[in-house]
Amino acid sequence: MLYAGIDLGTTHTKAILCDQEGNLLWEQKLRVHTHHPQQGWHEQNPLEIWQNLKTLLDNLSQLVAAKSETCRICFSSAMHSIMSVDENGLPQSPLITWADLRSNQEVKSLKLSTDVLKLYNQTGTPIHPMSPLCKIVWFRNKYKDLFDKTFKWVSAKDYIWWQLTGKWQADHSVASASGLFNIHERSWHAGSLELAGINENQLPAPVPVSYRTIPSALPPGCGNWAQLPELQIGGSDGFLANLGSHAVDKGVMALTIGTSGAVRVLINKPVEFTAISLFQYAADDGRWLLGGAVNNGGNLLSWFSEVFLQGAQTPEAVMQYWLDRAALVPPGCDGLQCTPWVFGERAPVWDADARASFTGIHAGHHKEHFLRAILEGVAGNIKKILTEMEKQGVEVERINASGGFIASKLWVNIMEEGLGKKIQITNEGDASARGAVVLAMKKIKWMKK
Repeated sequence: MLYAGIDLGTTHTKAILCDQEGNLLWEQKLRVHTHHPQQGWHEQNPLEIWQNLKTLLDNLSQLVAAKSETCRICFSSAMHSIMSVDENGLPQSPLITWADLRSNQEVKSLKLSTDVLKLYNQTGTPIHPMSPLCKIVWFRNKYKDLFDKTFKWVSAKDYIWWQLTGKWQADHSVASASGLFNIHERSWHAGSLELAGINENQLPAPVPVSYRTIPSALPPGCGNWAQLPELQIGGSDGFLANLGSHAVDKGVMALTIGTSGAVRVLINKPVEFTAISLFQYAADDGRWLLGGAVNNGGNLLSWFSEVFLQGAQTPEAVMQYWLDRAALVPPGCDGLQCTPWVFGERAPVWDADARASFTGIHAGHHKEHFLRAILEGVAGNIKKILTEMEKQGVEVERINASGGFIASKLWVNIMEEGLGKKIQITNEGDASARGAVVLAMKKIKWMKK
């Protein structure tokens, strides 16, 4: 049998194909465009994601046919997306991503009217604009007509899974990042549904990450399959990045920095918090994902380059030039410090209104100092999250890193110095797609609805 992992990411839709030993045979990624109709709004077209997936499946079917083998496909997805669909599965709204801040006023109202800590401990999701719970409340307040006629509220993966199988189902790990899911009982949380003003029939049915099915047929455009693939619903990109980067054992933490960033460990029972600091989401049976996510990662470097760095070469070449210069700047940047909250922030402050700043500026500072200060600022933010994890009894001995930041030796070195931990690079393709393959290859008992 061959194994494929497909990751529905914020920036790309990605696919990899592996043999039964896990060796990488093929990979491809297709761009996903994000639209910003207003400041702080982050929307995507679900039909574009669906078209990307059909293209990948078509290419995948040709490769599998050439091997004359069966294939199991497992799915990964970015967390916190939400959209409205009608009874025919047609999108009634754009797909609203994790980065969208439009529900910030609703967040402030919920914090005043809700037992936030109790809700946080039950759902594992802080009250923040990233949360689909808060986004649904925003729709109810701003677009009542759309809210009233919504058949279901679904994530990007829920929508793709329905397109492929005809079933409205959500895996536990993506569902538990919605703020609507009880991570202890692994079912929709009644208190959250009441806050959102919806019922559980308006959400997909929760299923384990091991749930598999073989559809009777695939929609047109998904390839010509001699033998239909076995589909496994899979999990969130965070959980699967831990699997893909081999961060599953005690003492091993996963660090991912791409557009945004996160640090995560797998734990065997949920933590009881006394204050809001980290997230904790359901993973596979008997495990939860504990960690913190930051809004400001690779997108921060892209912003800095666009605003302050100019050059006749490609953006990548320009950035590499300045990273080489920043590598010559001593640690500490001669007193220059950066609070890197250009895009607001999730962990450790969970404040969409958080703002960035540079302090300690003097006339001897140049662009390379500011760039290095940004990298050190992100490392400092991650260090604060690591400290919160250690307060919960998590002992981190090694960090396995993945994501775009590993291409910069400087950034990896700065992160090692900032965290005081050895970082091991895991670069076997995309970590989340690789994790989907790892999950698919497990000998897990068939899970029926």
